[in-house]
Amino acid sequence: MADAKLHPDLIQKPMLAPNQQVPFDSDKIKYPMLASQKFDGYRCLVIPHNPSPDLGEVYTSTLVSRNYKTFANDSELSLWFLEVRMWACQSPNYILDCEIYNPKLTFSELGRIIRKDGREVPEGTKLYVFDLIPVEDWLKGGGEPAYSQRMKLMEILKDKKLPNVEIVEQVECKTPEDAENVFNLYQEMGEEGIMLRSYDGIYKHGRATVNQGLIYKFKVKATADAFIVGFENGTDAKEGLEREVDMLGHRKHLGKVGDRIDADRLGSILVRMADGTETKIGIAKDYQDDEFPDADAIWKNRHDLLGKMVEFTYMPVGVKDKPRWGRLIRIRRDKDGGLEHYSVNPKNGGSTDERCPSDEEVVKTGYSEGWDIIKEVRLVKRKKKSKEKTLDVYMADFKINNKDLIDRIMKEGE
Repeated sequence: MADAKLHPDLIQKPMLAPNQQVPFDSDKIKYPMLASQKFDGYRCLVIPHNPSPDLGEVYTSTLVSRNYKTFANDSELSLWFLEVRMWACQSPNYILDCEIYNPKLTFSELGRIIRKDGREVPEGTKLYVFDLIPVEDWLKGGGEPAYSQRMKLMEILKDKKLPNVEIVEQVECKTPEDAENVFNLYQEMGEEGIMLRSYDGIYKHGRATVNQGLIYKFKVKATADAFIVGFENGTDAKEGLEREVDMLGHRKHLGKVGDRIDADRLGSILVRMADGTETKIGIAKDYQDDEFPDADAIWKNRHDLLGKMVEFTYMPVGVKDKPRWGRLIRIRRDKDGGLEHYSVNPKNGGSTDERCPSDEEVVKTGYSEGWDIIKEVRLVKRKKKSKEKTLDVYMADFKINNKDLIDRIMKEGE
């Protein structure tokens, strides 16, 4: 995505909810509040602007991301949302804060359409508008009018009945119980969660705080157990490279090939779930463990943690192939069975339904090296990403000469 070509005064940070998720009965939330669905889509701003001083009062409007990038598929999206873009240019001018969302598509499926130029926008893709701010107030840095007044402005847009546009429904919650009931309703419907907004809340450029009481988000989370099957190291930017600054003043991430080098620290943890799904997870903020208290300890002891069962949280919404935003919350010592719970046999792809010998069983065979070799074989299998590699290939990769030992481990796993 490229930077949008807008007048600098228009480039203001969109309002973001606090990252901290507080309880519904928190004393920071002042009821009554307004609850609405939280959409698992792509944040979008519709910005009316004058592309050239020569055009006088003739305006156009542009669809941009929260970081003021034009979408890669801007040509198709701009046509799909043409009517609402034209409406945004009418006097007085409005900036629309919304989400591009399609209830029939997962987040990944929607992303493939938005991030690829020329892809047809499918039916059901809409702009879900949850805020509307007059340009003059936007330029002043937010503030007035209150959300209750901005809701009335959105009613004007709703009455236009423009195609591919929905005004997000707001439900009044007089008590914490009301808010929790709305949250549970959306959870049962398979939605991502809800947002709570204050009637009197101003529009703040940037992230709101919990104490300000303007806006809160409540996301549905699921947990799952899985085995650790590998680790990936982190990376650092090469010295001497200058980081560009984006339109909001943020320093851009150096993620291009050649810009980064491997670092001796944890990047992500590779885990395998009971159905065989493998995914990468990070570490949750509330993760606690006395033996391995942080990422440094996990990385230094990664060989000892291979095969351990862990519990992690993830977003169940938008999931099709793999969990999203997985985060480690604890090591499951109460269910710790080590590597015996899954196979390292390259012929069956490491099925969780097949059993390999435990560390105690390997030691009983008289092979002190057995435990480490099981781990190494598993790591090579991850690296090769192939179910057809032969035993000889694995031996060659690690230059292990004890073929009888490897052969015995493999057979006991069958």
